[in-house]
Amino acid sequence: EAPIRIEAEALLASERLAPTATLNKIRVPYRPTEAKLCTLPTNRDKLPSGKQILALTLTYHFKLEDGAEVKPHIPLLNNRIYDTKFESQFYMISDTNKRVYAMGDCYPASSQLPKGEYSLRLYLRHDNVQYLEKMKQLVLFLERNLEEKDVIPLNFFSEPDGPVMGNGTFKYSILVPGIKESFYLSPPNKDKLPKCSSQGSVLLGAISHGKLSYAGEGKNPQKNPVSYQISYVVPPSKIDEDKGKGSSSASTKPMAERLQEEVREAKIKVFGSLKQDSDEDRSEWKKLAQSLKSEYPKYTPLLVKILESLLSRSNIGDKIHYYEKCLVEVFPFILFCALLPCNSSQLLNVANLNYLQRYNVIISAADEVIDSIDADELAKLFSLKADPEDEDSEKNKKKMETTRDQLAEALYQKGLALAEIESIK
Repeated sequence: EAPIRIEAEALLASERLAPTATLNKIRVPYRPTEAKLCTLPTNRDKLPSGKQILALTLTYHFKLEDGAEVKPHIPLLNNRIYDTKFESQFYMISDTNKRVYAMGDCYPASSQLPKGEYSLRLYLRHDNVQYLEKMKQLVLFLERNLEEKDVIPLNFFSEPDGPVMGNGTFKYSILVPGIKESFYLSPPNKDKLPKCSSQGSVLLGAISHGKLSYAGEGKNPQKNPVSYQISYVVPPSKIDEDKGKGSSSASTKPMAERLQEEVREAKIKVFGSLKQDSDEDRSEWKKLAQSLKSEYPKYTPLLVKILESLLSRSNIGDKIHYYEKCLVEVFPFILFCALLPCNSSQLLNVANLNYLQRYNVIISAADEVIDSIDADELAKLFSLKADPEDEDSEKNKKKMETTRDQLAEALYQKGLALAEIESIK
């Protein structure tokens, strides 16, 4: 937030001081979403002392709204080979279809990536598990060039309060040999920061103190005789007071209501863990399910738990399990029916009736889940774009995604049950 003081001095002759500075690159930080630590099994991965080498694979996920040339950057490891304690600093960038776009080592290179979602896997090795444990949250930066319209020119001032007061702009000066002259480099304006610059991102650029007489306007400091790298860390974004008030008031609930919600969730959690091994257990479970449905009518999480419990019963499974049951239970009965002179088809229908009833129970439970969800309202909510900086908006989005998945699962299980009924018929 504060300007940086810079001192310039001419040693031999008078010089024209005309500083120029721009920020034209950005590094966005990422934390690993997954960390896998394993022991390498072969003798090749064993040290002469007998210690086995361990491998750590870190997975980073990132998304590009537009195609860009990106370069991974790991400050702790890059550009070091012989003086680093970690082996195999290899990385690989792939998309959601597992197509590999780039690979590299401790000297990363830029790669052109189209718009989409990507995963970067970083592979490290060491024989000490404690060192690798500390690396599980290793920060990785993705560096890319800013578009020309997003390049940020920086301003100079002759006094430290210039950026706040808005006066004292420093354009140029003539340096007298032996006399130092100071000026101040202002941080970029918040409204000029690129949209992709989240908190903790680093903006990179260059500064030069003079330019050649035939170099034109000298907008790019790197093309001037001497330039130095500069960086700027993006601070936290400002808090929207209106959003803060709205979210705090919405999240405040009466104590009695919060207690009722906690009790309801606890009941559903215990209900979902009940076993149904015997007929007596299933009978008690059925009574409890009816009681909870009457107490919390059309509550989707409860109905989902009921459907999951029905599917997890030992005597209700997938198609393979069904045919296994047929071989054990129905096949002897079919042989018996084959010996009868007549009405054998009626007896076979009686044998299949038990399975039909079981799948009809699943269909009924799936229908209850489907009826408890307003699909039209869910579609309308998904058509609205959520604000990533609004916590309430993000919570509602996650809740909608969970409800969508529950609806899809109920429709899927209903379809499977209908298909099983048709196959039995």
